Amino acid sequence: MATRDYSELLDVVGDLLESARRASTRTVNAFMTATHWEVGRRIVEFGKKSSVTIVNGAGESSKESLVINRDDFWAGTSNKQLTFLQHIVTILKQHGRAAVVLPDNRSA
Repeated sequence: MATRDYSELLDVVGDLLESARRASTRTVNAFMTATHWEVGRRIVEFGKKSSVTIVNGAGESSKESLVINRDDFWAGTSNKQLTFLQHIVTILKQHGRAAVVLPDNRSA
């Protein structure tokens, strides 16, 4: 095989591999994005269960929020967004970075 033919073959094979890498990256990114949206949806659903209603013998009820207190969190809070953000910070490596989108807690 001539040097020129071999060089062309390497270029074609390289282009095929690069094309496959890009396609697989797009596919993985699509699955990861869908997974992160599902995780967020489940966290929101869990956040709706963040309080407990207590009914005494006389039928009177009171609602108490469930405050999450952990030694590795800097603030005990019932705010789900802050708790989630604190959790993210605890799992980041030193000098790690994360992009996070949280709802603003305002009612629609």
